[in-house]
Amino acid sequence: MEIIPNVKNKLNETYALFLLEKVIPKDESLYLWCYSSSKELVATTCPQAYKLESLFSLFETKLSLKEYLDRLDTEKPILFGNELGLQWAVTIIKTDAKRTLFYAIGPVFYQETDLNALKLALRDIKYTHLTITAEEIQKNVPVMSFSIFSRYVLMMHNVLSDTPMELEDLLAPNTSNLLPHLKQENHDHSLVYDNEKALMEMVRRGELNYQDALKKSIIFSSGVPLKSSEFLRQSKTSATVFASLTTRAAMEGGLPPTVAYPLGDSYIQAIEESSSQNEIGSLCYAMYHDFILRVHKLRRNPAYSSAINKCCDYIEINRDKKIEVEDLATLVGYTSYYLTEKFKKEVGVSLNSYIKKVKVERAKILLDTTDLPVCEVAEKTAFNTSNYFIQVFREFTGKTPVQYRNHKEKKHD
Repeated sequence: MEIIPNVKNKLNETYALFLLEKVIPKDESLYLWCYSSSKELVATTCPQAYKLESLFSLFETKLSLKEYLDRLDTEKPILFGNELGLQWAVTIIKTDAKRTLFYAIGPVFYQETDLNALKLALRDIKYTHLTITAEEIQKNVPVMSFSIFSRYVLMMHNVLSDTPMELEDLLAPNTSNLLPHLKQENHDHSLVYDNEKALMEMVRRGELNYQDALKKSIIFSSGVPLKSSEFLRQSKTSATVFASLTTRAAMEGGLPPTVAYPLGDSYIQAIEESSSQNEIGSLCYAMYHDFILRVHKLRRNPAYSSAINKCCDYIEINRDKKIEVEDLATLVGYTSYYLTEKFKKEVGVSLNSYIKKVKVERAKILLDTTDLPVCEVAEKTAFNTSNYFIQVFREFTGKTPVQYRNHKEKKHD
């Protein structure tokens, strides 16, 4: 095991990786990494860390990981990937009130990767600081099915964390809710179509706050209605359709076909190799999240400063909470006055107006995909009162929430 020279005294982190390394077969070439909260590599089991570690830095992966986990209240491992089709997982461990460590396992490929395709992807990326060639990536990164990789991820998490997990809990809360229902029922096809459109629109927009809508929307559909007693086969077929639709929506959102198609194919291959419905559910969640995160990154306005983009991301993710200007100012280290002036100058609208607009977009999705009463929609978007919610909604849409919902329903009468 390689220990980064300037942090050899960090025995706890090193010992944890030492224990994990002993239970991973050497022929797997599966490596473990420990990062500090400042993104410093503390320790790794990889003998060629100086080369493979650059894959984590590719496309600002460590930066986006840190920003994502800073906003995420979770004790579960999270799957990440990049445009090369590499996948890995991260578990966040809070050692005390002030110290956080990120443990990563990977990277892996879910399927065999063509060397020429890998070279082409690297050339298209035009990333000049990569310290590893396509040939070295293909040689040193293992090909591993999602089923096997997920078990190693679970092992890593359970060794490190005080909150052990079962396999079905790995990637998503209640992943069984993300599976197509096996019991075929007569659904309102227009409602199914509306929910499908809402889910795919979230992908096109790179909508980060999608979890509740995803879980609630899929219950409207029982998946592809195959007349088959093979429930696993039916789940695989429905998951493959879902992956295909998501891939297409991501391309419509701006993800290049050279990235979207291979990525979608890798998930479909992993779905096909799955051995349980829980595994398929986890894959569907991971795939949907992966595509949304990629589109979101593409759609971040390059004209905005990093501080303003960070505020926009925070607002998107926390649309179901009350958002104060003071909180955003603290987030980026500005005074409230300076932030509001800077935001208006860069974005073209006031910060408060932008917050309200984002919340209204969330409310429209809830009105489209659920039968929640207006008062609950107002509550879920953190408006102070239903009357204020109705006023703001009409300001941005020209309709009250009830009028908006009725107009959508009349389209299908």
